[in-house]
Amino acid sequence: TPNGFIQVGQGFLVKATTPTISFTNAMRVANTANQFLKTKETQSHRIWLNLSKDSTPVNQMLIAYMPKATSGIDATIDGRNINDNATALNSLIENEEFVIQGRSLPFADTDVVPLTFKTNAAGSFTIAIDHVDGLFTESQDIFLNDKVTSASHDLKKTSYSFTASA
Repeated sequence: TPNGFIQVGQGFLVKATTPTISFTNAMRVANTANQFLKTKETQSHRIWLNLSKDSTPVNQMLIAYMPKATSGIDATIDGRNINDNATALNSLIENEEFVIQGRSLPFADTDVVPLTFKTNAAGSFTIAIDHVDGLFTESQDIFLNDKVTSASHDLKKTSYSFTASA
């Protein structure tokens, strides 16, 4: 689970907004006993959603309500879909696909997060909550509204299954 630090031996992708990117030793974080420790609690309320085709996992996406996030594109928070799979579940920000979307606080139970689903192969699909934290561990419902069938489904109760064509 991402915690704000890149562990030793891990990589990352960058979509540059400038011609050059600079990394310096000043960006390094001292660790204790080979662990990266946060000293400041951050308030976050997150939902991890999984997409499966039949019973095979396809992808996972995250919606996070957190400090410093906005409803627009946040370069240091949101994670774009790198479009490496023809079948995917993503959220939309300004008509772009994201696998990680930060949303502003405070959370409002009227908030709607647009999602997009795509596939190049017909079949049966399932959208399910992998896990949650923050206020979503309590009684806050999480609904999925299917615009094709007009169904509204509480994902906290059960996963949502549907069929789709390519």
